[in-house]
Amino acid sequence: MLLTIVTRIATAQLEPACVENSPERRGEIGCSLVENKPLPGTLKEPLFWHIDRFASGERARAAIGSTSIAFEAHGSWWLMSIESKTSAHHGGRYIALAKLPRCRQRRIIRCW
Repeated sequence: MLLTIVTRIATAQLEPACVENSPERRGEIGCSLVENKPLPGTLKEPLFWHIDRFASGERARAAIGSTSIAFEAHGSWWLMSIESKTSAHHGGRYIALAKLPRCRQRRIIRCW
């Protein structure tokens, strides 16, 4: 029990809070808050988080839908989407898919 508490305290000190203009954007340790976006009420569970990489900002922004955001990070353009289908890809290079935990009310996409 004590080890768990000590581990959580140590971990919490290593994980910085997510903020809009974090030190991570300057090459330091940090966590950047990219965007908050309301989700449509029509989404049905189970929900999946999709990550796709694009060659250009123009293509990534063109793929934005009601459940996705596009942004530039680490020299690439990314599209992150929350969808009910596992096969929903948006023209970029498929990177990852993760099933989201069940939640009674999903109202916003919060990506960091």
